[in-house]
Amino acid sequence: MRLTFNSQWRAARTPNTGWTYVLILILFATTFDASVAFFCIKSERSSQAELVQTATVKQALDSLQDALLQVNAVVSSGIAAPTVIGERSLEAQRNQAARDSLDVLSALGPARAVTKDGLSLHDLAVQYLESASATLQRLRGSEALMSEGTTGLMPLNVRLNAVLNEIARERAVENQRVTRAMASVFGWSYWVVGILLATVIVTNVLMIFLFSRFVATRKAELDAMRTLAMSDHQLRLLSKALEDSLNGVLISRADDKQGRIEYANPAVTAMLGYTSEELIGMRGEALADVEDVAEMRAMLAQTGQYRKLVHLRSKSGERVGVQMCISSVVDDVTEPAYYVCVLNDVSELLASRERLRQQAKIDTLTHLPNRNELLERLDAMLVEAARENTTCAVLFLDLDHFKFINDTLGHATGDALLRDVSSHLRKRLPRDVLIARYGGDEFVIAVCGYDVAQIETLCRDVLDAIGEPVFSGTSELHVDGSIGVALCPSHARSASDLLRCADAAMYLAKADGRNCTRFFEPALGREIEARLGMSNQLRRALAERELYLVYQPQYSLSTHQLTGIEALVRWRDAHGHLYMPSEFIPIAEQHGLIGRLGEYVLNEALAQLAAWRAASLPLVAVSVNVAPQQFASGDFVSTVLECLARHQIEPHWLELEITENSLVQNASRTLAQLQTLRSYGIRIAIDDFGTGYSSLSYLDTYEIDRLKIDRSFVSELETRTSRAGIVRGVIMLAKGLGYGVVAEGVETTGQLAMLRASGCGYAQGYLFSKPLLPDQIVPLLRAPFRSPAGTTASSEAPELFRFDV
Repeated sequence: MRLTFNSQWRAARTPNTGWTYVLILILFATTFDASVAFFCIKSERSSQAELVQTATVKQALDSLQDALLQVNAVVSSGIAAPTVIGERSLEAQRNQAARDSLDVLSALGPARAVTKDGLSLHDLAVQYLESASATLQRLRGSEALMSEGTTGLMPLNVRLNAVLNEIARERAVENQRVTRAMASVFGWSYWVVGILLATVIVTNVLMIFLFSRFVATRKAELDAMRTLAMSDHQLRLLSKALEDSLNGVLISRADDKQGRIEYANPAVTAMLGYTSEELIGMRGEALADVEDVAEMRAMLAQTGQYRKLVHLRSKSGERVGVQMCISSVVDDVTEPAYYVCVLNDVSELLASRERLRQQAKIDTLTHLPNRNELLERLDAMLVEAARENTTCAVLFLDLDHFKFINDTLGHATGDALLRDVSSHLRKRLPRDVLIARYGGDEFVIAVCGYDVAQIETLCRDVLDAIGEPVFSGTSELHVDGSIGVALCPSHARSASDLLRCADAAMYLAKADGRNCTRFFEPALGREIEARLGMSNQLRRALAERELYLVYQPQYSLSTHQLTGIEALVRWRDAHGHLYMPSEFIPIAEQHGLIGRLGEYVLNEALAQLAAWRAASLPLVAVSVNVAPQQFASGDFVSTVLECLARHQIEPHWLELEITENSLVQNASRTLAQLQTLRSYGIRIAIDDFGTGYSSLSYLDTYEIDRLKIDRSFVSELETRTSRAGIVRGVIMLAKGLGYGVVAEGVETTGQLAMLRASGCGYAQGYLFSKPLLPDQIVPLLRAPFRSPAGTTASSEAPELFRFDV
């Protein structure tokens, strides 16, 4: 760039010779034209003078000829009439005219030719005049001569003829002179015009050529000046940009073997802590590592460029991470003249990368290794165990009821609990044990070289560590855990398989009552595979509509009237095998299919109501079970309303059965959803009341319509008095709150009698009817009443049990 600017500057400063050439050409052409014109004018004037002289001579010759002829006439007249000749005045007059003409000729110059006798025109004319005078003198008064007549004039006539001949010759000479003079005048005019025209043409051509050269040169000068102005503006902009740039810029000469810095912008000084004066003259290589310098030299020698993330030493000795980009600036030759080094401070980027790397490996909440780091380190432990031929154990720990703590006390308390548990584990367990957070409330402990007894001791230490009290504000919390153990190489050989086996064993510990340890068993692995296979089959069953609904009737114990039906889902696969809800609903909950399954049941139940209405059958309310995961979703209310609108079913024909667990999860959102559903007329029932996290406070908080007593209480009404007391208490509580009560699983007349005696309003179970297909429900809709004696009001429902006790 600098060399280009210099060349443009030199081009702009070079003297312009175009105008000089033009002036020289104009001066030469003017001088030449003036010389030619002067010579031609001079020649023309000479020819014109000659023409004037020739014309005068011709006039004098004519006058002389006329005078001589008049003299001759006088002489002849004197002979014919002497009295006239005697008049001297006329003779003298003609004689004088002839002499005057001779004087004029003499004044113009001597005669240009002579006769053969050596006489000129002047001489001949004088002789003639003298002879004429003498003849007249002689004849004057002589009768004899007069009698001779013209004979006596012969000699005089001869002389006159000689003079006239000479005059004619002189006139011819003058005519030739006139012709030559005229030719000279017109010839020089042609030459002058031709020369001047040629000069004008040549001059114009040269002028056009020189003017075009001048215009081109001037344009080049203007372009150069404009470029210089732009270059100067660009230089100022570039200088300002370099000074204000956030990237550091260093410039050094390529021919300087020491690589000393010649320029450093303020960003470099701020980046490295040096002043500009300290950097200028410093060896640039002194700022970088030796390995980077060697690589830098090699790359610059090969390609003329170098790009890499390097670390430079600042004035304080700290290492500053920069993205370095070095480019060579080539001068007029191919060799580099300068090296320009641009430095981008990436210290924050490197720090962020380090933080991201830590975050990718370390859990930010507990500061334990996360799942990625666990898998990496566990693979290394397995390789080491295989080399040492030792056992490697994986303990999968899950905190019991942690979700309840999160939902009731808040996520902040849950996070504090996880931090305290991880701290207790680090303090209680040996240093050679790997502790990691697997996710949520799950932890993994891995150890190598332990036998079974040591592993069992380690599991007890883990349970003791997490069992220590945790304080949250003024509250004291206690938490338990379930541990599943898998061994390598007994149960699995890879990290992922070990974790899967330990996770399965952990679920076995939860099934055994929680707060305990269970080792993996091969049969458990087969069960897990079976569950996974059933999950895939369930997905296909939902897609291919292999699921269907049955309906269990609900009756009023006071009026013996059919008041509702509960929709229950069944699954019969393509091979005819029938799956009950207890078999596949837990699978659906574990594998995220419960939402699709619940929506399927709701849509099918409302579609069946619409079909019965289209058949003009009386309708009863249909109860549909809602899973906690389904109720906790944000779009559950809109899903229910869309299904009602799709099948054009009034909301009061729908009852949603939710569990107690659904009520305690996200209480504020649950309350809003319940209020919204009931505002549309949809009824809400609490299913399996008494089996969940029962709390009397939510019964007063939430707007519900009915409580459903779980079958586990109803089944022991006749055998355990405590159960009967609980049932009676629930019925009294519900009546006091204005709720209806439905007893589930009524199978004996004794249970029915106790429920009626306790004031229960509604019941369902095998005592009344098993779950029926839609076609089997039609007779019940047509004859919905039962007589107190137990006989049906219609013979179309013989399968109903008697109500009497």
